Amino acid sequence: MNPKILLIKLANIQINLINRFCQFIGYFDLLRLGSVFLNSLTLLMNRLLFQLLIRIKDQQSATPSQAQMLRGNIRQ
Repeated sequence: MNPKILLIKLANIQINLINRFCQFIGYFDLLRLGSVFLNSLTLLMNRLLFQLLIRIKDQQSATPSQAQMLRGNIRQ
């Protein structure tokens, strides 16, 4: 799968999770509770996307045996 398409799909998942969370507690409740949880969720998703991007880059520049090992790590 194309890495750019994969990153776009993961970003869409992140946006959908944030939207569903906002709908669940309501927009005014979000303001009352603060945006700490929402910011933490966003940072976590961004960190996961960044780690995936690094793995994809490593996999593309790796030798065939290293790429096979990296593919195995991504599946786990």
